[in-house]
Amino acid sequence: MDLDHRRVSADIDSLWGRWDANGDGSINYSEFVCGLLPYLLEHYPRPPGSCPPRYNEAESGGGAGAGTASNADAELLAMRAAGRVPDMASKPRLWFAYWDDEDGGNGELSKAEVLRAIVKTFRLESSIISSSSSSSSSRERDTQRALGVAAALDAVWPLFDHDGSGEIDVGEFTATDGLCDTLLATLVHERI
Repeated sequence: MDLDHRRVSADIDSLWGRWDANGDGSINYSEFVCGLLPYLLEHYPRPPGSCPPRYNEAESGGGAGAGTASNADAELLAMRAAGRVPDMASKPRLWFAYWDDEDGGNGELSKAEVLRAIVKTFRLESSIISSSSSSSSSRERDTQRALGVAAALDAVWPLFDHDGSGEIDVGEFTATDGLCDTLLATLVHERI
C-alpha cells in the first residue's frame, strides 16, 4: 500500500483500539476491510512524488531475462518477508530499493540511512549492543569496525552528494566507482 508508514508506526498504539473492534488484540479480515484499510488510506497517504524507485535488475547487469519491474518488486517483497537483505555487491539497485523503501521510498538515501543500512546488512548492531554472550574485546572490536565504516562514509560522502543535499540517488549509488563500489572496497578493507 502506498502509505506513509513512519506516521502509521508512530500512531499505531494510540489508534489500535479503534481498529481492533472486538478487542482480541489482532485485526481480522472484517476489521481490516471495514476499519483499518479505509482509515489508513484516508489519513496516511504517502506524499505525492515520493514513490520508491523501481528496481530493474536488467539495468544493473542482472543478465538475460532478469528484471521486469513486477518481478523485481516481487523479489523485494519476498526478501522483506523472509527477513533477508539483498546482497549489495551483486544486486546494488535492489539493496538500495530495500533500504529506501523501508525509510519511506523518496528515491534517495541520506548518510544516516546508508550507515544504518550497512550496520544492519552486516549485522554490526548485534555486536555493538552489549550482551553477555559477547566478550568485551569482541564488542569493542565490532564497535571499532562500525566507527571505521562511519568515518569512511563521512570522508567519501561529498564525492557522491553532488548537490550537497545530504542524500544520494540510486544512480549515484550504483555508478561505476560510485558509492556502492567505494563502500564495498572499504568494507573489504575493514574486514566486515
